[in-house]
Amino acid sequence: MRHFLITAIALVFGFFAAIALSHVPRGLTVPADVGMNTTVNLNVENPVAVERYQVSGDRLGRVMVKDTLTGEVVRTFEMDEGVFVRETFLLDNNQTIAVSQIVLVNPPDLVPQKNRTLFWDLATGREIARIDQRVYGFNHDETKFFTQNGEGVFLYSYPDLKPICKLTKQPEAGTQIFRFSPDGKFLFIQFHSGYTAGAQGLPDPLPIVDASAVYTKLFNLQNCREIQEFSAHRSHVSAVQFSEDSKFLYLENLLIYLDGIRQEGNWRFNLESYQFEKLDQ
Repeated sequence: MRHFLITAIALVFGFFAAIALSHVPRGLTVPADVGMNTTVNLNVENPVAVERYQVSGDRLGRVMVKDTLTGEVVRTFEMDEGVFVRETFLLDNNQTIAVSQIVLVNPPDLVPQKNRTLFWDLATGREIARIDQRVYGFNHDETKFFTQNGEGVFLYSYPDLKPICKLTKQPEAGTQIFRFSPDGKFLFIQFHSGYTAGAQGLPDPLPIVDASAVYTKLFNLQNCREIQEFSAHRSHVSAVQFSEDSKFLYLENLLIYLDGIRQEGNWRFNLESYQFEKLDQ
């Protein structure tokens, strides 16, 4: 009789435990040590942000949008067939998809013919806009983006896609690294001769063969001017980050020439005084 009661209690406990696990509140992840390794919906009352969609393109001009929770393809888009898809963007709270593409005259020579970026409405699949420029990136609040082609680097406003200004003439190389400041007032770009303005990676990054042809520029987007106090010192940096208050630009492993002297180390650039400040004295 005692063994029967123990067995019955165990069955009841197992039954209610199973019910509890099958009704995990949305926004929680069930630990693996309870026999389940399932991540449920994280969109409700959870401080961890999860990207709802993933956008990818291929060498054939096809663009797919997947639901990251289900893994299902929710929308496909077709660009020029057989043309490399470059940057992909999710904008307007996952309502708009933007994808850049590059067409080549002679692919073996990596000579760019034209660049363009298309914008689609994710819900309907309808094309809503296009621009004959390759968009490299947007600022944090998606009100500005920049492009680069054979004529220079340009700043645009979004979502009206209107040109704001030309930031610089055609650089000697293509964009390798870029950062917008959190307040959207500054733009850092590192250029590298291993990246052409139009054909950066196709689809993989080109081999870096000339480390001396690496240099950086910093732009004040309020007046569309290059900050010469920064750019005049031809430099190369491995990692870069703006401070949260947009008062400093931090540069890690910076190789720079100051007063004709080659220096390396960790620095920051003061965005108010326009002065370099060394951090590891």
